[in-house]
Amino acid sequence: MAGLRAGRTLGPMAFPRRSVLLPALALGLPAAAAAQIPGPGTGLLPDGRQLTPSGAQVTLGNYPTGGAVTKDGRFLWTISTGISSNDVRIVDTATRRVIQTIQVPGASGGVALDTGHRRAYVSGLANSRWQPEKNGLAGARGDVILAYRWSATTGRARLDRVIRVPAPAGAPTVQAFPPPRAGLAGTTQGWPQKLAVSPGGGRLLVSLNLADHGAIVDLYAKDRVRYVRAGSYPYGAAILPADNGRIGLVTNEAAGTVSVVDLRSGTPVKTITVGPPLSHPEGVVTDREGRRAYVALEASDQVVVIDLRTRRVERTISVGRSSGLGTMPVALALSPKEDRLFVAESGADEIAVIRIPGWDVIGRLPTADQPQAVATAAERGSRPAQLLWVAAEGVGLGPNPKGTNPTQAEDPIFWAFNPIAPTFDIFAGVQYPAKMVRGRAGLLTLPGDQAVRKATPAASRQLQPVNVQRPPAGTPVRANGPIRHVFFIVRENRAYDQLLGDVGKGNGDPKLTVFGKSYTPNLHALVSRFPLLDNVYANSEASIQGHYWTAAASVPDYVSRNWVQQYAARGRPNDFGVYAVSWPGNGFLFDEAERRKISYFNYGEGFGGAAASVPDRDRSPAQLRRMQRIAANSDLGPP
Repeated sequence: MAGLRAGRTLGPMAFPRRSVLLPALALGLPAAAAAQIPGPGTGLLPDGRQLTPSGAQVTLGNYPTGGAVTKDGRFLWTISTGISSNDVRIVDTATRRVIQTIQVPGASGGVALDTGHRRAYVSGLANSRWQPEKNGLAGARGDVILAYRWSATTGRARLDRVIRVPAPAGAPTVQAFPPPRAGLAGTTQGWPQKLAVSPGGGRLLVSLNLADHGAIVDLYAKDRVRYVRAGSYPYGAAILPADNGRIGLVTNEAAGTVSVVDLRSGTPVKTITVGPPLSHPEGVVTDREGRRAYVALEASDQVVVIDLRTRRVERTISVGRSSGLGTMPVALALSPKEDRLFVAESGADEIAVIRIPGWDVIGRLPTADQPQAVATAAERGSRPAQLLWVAAEGVGLGPNPKGTNPTQAEDPIFWAFNPIAPTFDIFAGVQYPAKMVRGRAGLLTLPGDQAVRKATPAASRQLQPVNVQRPPAGTPVRANGPIRHVFFIVRENRAYDQLLGDVGKGNGDPKLTVFGKSYTPNLHALVSRFPLLDNVYANSEASIQGHYWTAAASVPDYVSRNWVQQYAARGRPNDFGVYAVSWPGNGFLFDEAERRKISYFNYGEGFGGAAASVPDRDRSPAQLRRMQRIAANSDLGPP
């Protein structure tokens, strides 16, 4: 019986990043942990892992997933993309302070900087239904690029214009479940993701994540927009420096490919397979000569090197850990001398450093939670070269004394199913966990190989809880042990104390009990007969992450960066757990049972790859057969 605390649930399989099983984690830290009480720049996460990020840190906005540094290294642009207010925050790298915050209706994390002309381009999404006071901001209807100019002296920026990049004719309709949800059935969307600007500043390449196209914006031709076919779920974008940026690259998450595009003619040139379908190629970067491109494969813990002269895969490099799949590389940056590659791993809270050539992993640098962007800047005058990273979840949320309460009408869940849109910010009066997330930027002198090796043990320590313990002698939880059947019972959308704060024998607070024994007699009967795991933690803020913890013990990067926009009612379709693009790299608990020939039955978990009757354009026949086997061993209740 797994208890729930603070709305955080945990699955039965373990991977270090966001799924460590901690039945012994208590609020009072043991002596070994007390010696590691976090300082101002560190954080102790709910699953017991203490983060010790590299570099000087700057607190950012709500869940930033985008970042880019000006060529002179003076300013770091960061993009907040969470459930609450989305914004652009510009950091002065010398003072290490946010010098300007620019409110935007919505953002996906795409940002490209043209330092020569002091122009910045940010991918814009629709405004949140929950923040009607921002409906008057430019670009509030979404599917836009927000173009800015910044000052050479102060670094502060102002909006110059809005460029529309809606889904083109021929784009697929969005996949949403249930299909009529949020009125998305039969609709198309662009959903601009990452973007790149050409060397001369005259052209943009934008990946339209929900439209299977790239958008080419001719900035010197009155922002004329042309479209080019890409693969399924385009994400990353890059433009080769040669020939004034004639050739562009688009990574395709579900297809496992990179589309090579002629930006002058607006035509696809070649499709390069960099991984299997659903391997989620995300970030892509090229060297200055346009000889090689580097692509991060999020779902397979790999970096792919492409020879751009032959347009073939040159090699594939593992950035995984021996613990198992889940480091989740998502973004990359080359060192100023292009002799090393820095890879942001959102699943392991670290940056892996690869030698070029040599192609081996030198070591790893610890970061804050979920690094989503990494950049470098060359030395300038007396200032040494820099390494910069942006992490979406910072160093944890801290306490939540003003949390939501489902018995109150002002609770956000009241509005989630209300056809009448609110006239005020529904999160203004409560501390909804997803709104409390604050990202971090890290700024440090570009480390040499020796410094990277020296930091690697700290990155490895971040993967384990500070109070990790060996199993006691004679534990029944072991291979070929006496346990033959496991009943895994999950209660969604409830904190431990809401349900079990009145138990007494657990580590609960009776004052926080909402649905006690009189409401949940069966649950209380179970915890009185079986072990009470009252201190089981995972790092999550909402129900959808809990589904992945319980059904897969891993939250894919695709889910982490998209659920906040879906919950914010910015138009992102609900596809989580049902459609193949949202599946974890190793599949679900039921997939593992199938692989190991273990009998199982699923009563009610619909986010476990069992929705075989739902049409899905990214699902292979073999995957459909697997889903049908899982569905045959499931009872999901009414359709």
